[in-house]
Amino acid sequence: MTSGNTELLRSGQIIMLNLSPTSGHRTCLVLSDQIPNSNMVSVAAITSTIRRFPLHIDLPEGLITSGQVLLEQNRMVDANARGFKIIEEVPLGVMDEAKDLLSILFDI
Repeated sequence: MTSGNTELLRSGQIIMLNLSPTSGHRTCLVLSDQIPNSNMVSVAAITSTIRRFPLHIDLPEGLITSGQVLLEQNRMVDANARGFKIIEEVPLGVMDEAKDLLSILFDI
């Protein structure tokens, strides 16, 4: 995994990201475009363990990545400093569902 320029990162991309020291390298969904004048993006971890929970989003079939997006595990990261690799992009419906659930989570 290499460091990259987060200007390439866009909402809806699935990336492999170094989340050390908490959980090492994890597959994550990018929830936000890069914040202007910084390397910060919002991401949520993806797990292959399927559990029914209101803040989990199932990834659709046909993607390289399978499992669920864990929206309760969202965080802001400097992806450039941590190192990342872009894997693929999710369909717009997944991002629409994520935005709806995050608006409930943060009451916005």
